[in-house]
Amino acid sequence: MPLPVLDVPTYETKLISTNKTIKYRPFLVKEHKVLLMLKDANSSEISRVVTDIIDNCTFHKLKMQDLAFFDIVHLFVELRKVSIGENLDLVINCECGTKIDTVADLNKVRIENKNAVNNNIQLNGTTSIQMHYPKLEESLEAYSTNDIDETLELITKCIDGIHHDNEFHDARDSTKQELQAFVDQLNTRQLEKIVEFFASMPRVVLDVVSDCPTCNKHHELKIEGLDNFFV
Repeated sequence: MPLPVLDVPTYETKLISTNKTIKYRPFLVKEHKVLLMLKDANSSEISRVVTDIIDNCTFHKLKMQDLAFFDIVHLFVELRKVSIGENLDLVINCECGTKIDTVADLNKVRIENKNAVNNNIQLNGTTSIQMHYPKLEESLEAYSTNDIDETLELITKCIDGIHHDNEFHDARDSTKQELQAFVDQLNTRQLEKIVEFFASMPRVVLDVVSDCPTCNKHHELKIEGLDNFFV
């Protein structure tokens, strides 16, 4: 006689980028085991595995490669809440050397910059550039680099197209070198407008407040990124 198949509950949430309602299920024991094995993995490996699990838990209804990074973080937080629990165990390292054990409530996760700026950025009277927020791999670069060359390369990757004199030049019809040449000719103010677009992108954050029991120092932290919610 075959063993019974257990019913799996489903939940709903909305994507930050589109406000579209998404159904999802908790991750299963076999998926949780994979996550536990990634405790000491690097950001790239964690992101890859988490993306695969989100894809499974949302019934393969999403194009994962098209999701903005903040959508992936949001979905993972929602999955973690219904799969493991709403409490996130953290350790805060105080300057006095004390390790502060803290429990954060994932229900208090908030979306920063939810109403972001227009992705069509006017460069001058005749030309504007249409951008997209960084996808998963692109966003790992966005969070980790202050290097100007890497920033310019990230901008190039996030160009959807260029509007000029009532014509639209789709980025997919241009080579990487052509797009890089276009970015290289931007002036400082035009570059600042694009950097402002990245700075204003939505972020999934959790504010954590704790006091050190040894020196009484007050700690206020902002938790964000897959690595921290992965704990």
